[in-house]
Amino acid sequence: MTLKEKTQKEKACFTLLELILVIAIISILLGTTFPLINKKVKSAALKSFADEVFFLLDYARSRAILNNHQTEIVFEFDQGILYLADSSLKPPNQQESEDLDIIKKIYIPEKINIESDNSRVIFFPDGTSVEFNIAISNKDKSILQISSDGFDGRIKIQ
Repeated sequence: MTLKEKTQKEKACFTLLELILVIAIISILLGTTFPLINKKVKSAALKSFADEVFFLLDYARSRAILNNHQTEIVFEFDQGILYLADSSLKPPNQQESEDLDIIKKIYIPEKINIESDNSRVIFFPDGTSVEFNIAISNKDKSILQISSDGFDGRIKIQ
């Protein structure tokens, strides 16, 4: 082996020090970015669930207007669900809340907490609703509010 071939071979390899330095830089970058990425994922999950609740409420309002009858969203916090219920499909003598037809159901994720000042949100055929305020939060204490003043029934998310 000539001297020229030997130096070319040595230049083609990384030294142990260079490899350790690269691994250290990568681990520092991962260590600083992982918490940020984790927080963004949790925030996205919260926003996604809040959007799902918002669209269910909006659908209930639209359904009340379109079908010209009252619809309601029922919160079952102990079971971890909320659902769109419709009593118009039952005969008048069976209007008990336990006999409501469930149109759509949403399960509350374990890492999400939802609180409401009412156990039911009712939408009327004219588009109005009972006044409500729903707070949706996660373990990081991020909170999204969904509300309606009841007069026009429009739903706001903030």
